[in-house]
Amino acid sequence: MFFTHILALGILPCIIALAVALGLTRRRVYPLPLPPGPRPLPFLGNVLQLDTKRPWLTYTAWGKTYGKIIHSRMLGIDLIIINSETIARELLDKRSANYSTRPVFRTSELAGLTYNTGLLPYGETLRQHRKIFHQVLRAEVSVSYHEMYSRHANELVINLLDATSDVSQQHTQAFVSNPVVSL
Repeated sequence: MFFTHILALGILPCIIALAVALGLTRRRVYPLPLPPGPRPLPFLGNVLQLDTKRPWLTYTAWGKTYGKIIHSRMLGIDLIIINSETIARELLDKRSANYSTRPVFRTSELAGLTYNTGLLPYGETLRQHRKIFHQVLRAEVSVSYHEMYSRHANELVINLLDATSDVSQQHTQAFVSNPVVSL
């Protein structure tokens, strides 16, 4: 019994020291200073100060104290809160290229899927992909594909009439994929 108390008293300070050391070493370094905001608590940040049912009221109160752009930390995650519609439109609409991008998935690089349009980051390559898609898939051009769709539909009907029930699913799958591949 005495040994467990000594052990607990020895482990507890070690855990606290480790947590403090991790907290101090994992601080993010930003190239520019962050906007003003409420002072965060260690580990929790500003979670206890936030009204979870109506957070906009807390943000409005912070806006009156700290300004229209506020920095807050919630459970180790840094948040920038914009309390002005005009500033939000300026930053997020007019300058969106500076602040937005897509997440980078290292698994797609390992699998060789870096050319996949859905996984491309914003930039010139994505712009070229979107331009090609717009040229090929817009409504005016899709009228020219009606002949191809009709030909594939006729082939499907002929194949379904000649096929047994086991093969009909394969013909249907081929009908769905052929026009996509033909584009």
